[in-house]
Formats: sequence, structure tokens, C-alpha cells
Amino acid sequence: MPVPKIILQVLPRSVRWRLRQPIQRVFEAFGSDYLSYRSMEALDRKLLRYLDYSNGYFIEAGAYDGMNLSNTYYFERFRGWRGILVEAIPEFAEQCRKNRPKAHLFECALVSEEFKQPTVSILRGGAMSRVTSSLTSAEEDATWRDQIRDFEKEVPTEITVPAERIDLFSLDVEGFEAEVLSGLDLTRYRPRYILVEVRNWAGVEAIFAQANYREIERLTEVDVLYADATLGELSGNGHLSGAN
Repeated sequence: MPVPKIILQVLPRSVRWRLRQPIQRVFEAFGSDYLSYRSMEALDRKLLRYLDYSNGYFIEAGAYDGMNLSNTYYFERFRGWRGILVEAIPEFAEQCRKNRPKAHLFECALVSEEFKQPTVSILRGGAMSRVTSSLTSAEEDATWRDQIRDFEKEVPTEITVPAERIDLFSLDVEGFEAEVLSGLDLTRYRPRYILVEVRNWAGVEAIFAQANYREIERLTEVDVLYADATLGELSGNGHLSGAN
């Protein structure tokens, strides 16, 4: 095991968090991706079973700081992918700009087609920030409000996607996923794969059934990979037929 990895493992967690990124940058300067898989529970490594190709296009909603816990950082840094980051919290969006300067950043919230208000209230909680209305009970709401403060962000009516094909849409919005998905025009833009952290199972499954997406694999207990069923069956190498 490389010395930097051993050092990181023996240090306190708070210190490891601060040192990992500088050490990661050293590895990357020498062309190594050893510390560049940044998603939780190795989701980016698991996605390689289906997305093991270069020059793809991604959208990552709920991007946090663009690096820590990111499902797309590796693909952009080492596989030449391009794409969009969506992050509503101002300070995290600013970190996205620093950590992912090549990506197109939208500092906004994603909502359903039926949402008509000009702003949406968001409870700030680091990588676990969430839209206030996604809370399921008054007790849960009270708990969040005791811990964190509210933000309000402008809600765009449409995001223009500068690509002919979207290979991966990664969605992590802490219980608001059905509302976001219902705001997508899946007849106009059809990502090949959609990775969703699912809290509202019934809502998500109903949307995908109507849109003709099928579940491919549950990568964790709550992270599910769906694929556009109109593209055909998976080939032997794990790609949808027709993938690069």
C-alpha cells in the first residue's frame, strides 16, 4: 500500500479530510487515479461496470463541493468526460467552481413541473442538504430546523444541455428525487443511465415505469442505477448496445 494511503488511515478523521485532497493532487500530477475515486461506497468504481469508456457526458444534481462524495469526478478527471453540476447552496457552489472548473455549474434548485414559486427553501446540512418540503413529518422538520438554517435559491424554468447525448444523470437530493424527476422532460432528454439515491421508492418507480426506464442494479441499499430501456439489452461488456 502506498505510503500516503497508510498515513491517511492512521490520522484522525478530521485531519484525513483536510490532507486527502492535497495528497490526491500530488498523485494526479503523476497521472495516478489512486485517490481520485471520491464517491460514497465506491459508487464511481461500480459505475465503471457500465460506463467504462471515455468522452462521455454527465449531469450531477446535488453536487456538494464537486469533489467529496462526487459520483462524476473520476470520469471528468481521468476519462475525459464533460458535463453539468447542479448545486443550490452558495458556498458549496463556489467550491464546485474551484474544484471542477471544466464543468458547467448551475447554482439553483431543481423542482417539479408543477412547482410555480420563484424560490424554494432548502435546509443546509453539508452533503445532506435538502429541500424543506421533502421532510416527511413535523418532527423531522423540527429536528432539521434545530440544526441548520434555511436558504432560498432562484428556481430556473429550464436548463439547456449542451450535448447530443447524456451518458449519466446522477441525482442525490435527499428525498426530493421524485419531484426533480417529474420536472424532467424524458422525451426530449434521455440519459442512457440515471443513478438515483432513492428515498421515495413509489414515486421514483412510477416515473421510470412511465418513462420506459428499467432498474439495472442496486449499487447500495438506496442507490439504484436505471437505464433507458429503448436502447436495447446490455452487451457482454456491461454497456448498453450502441455505447462507445
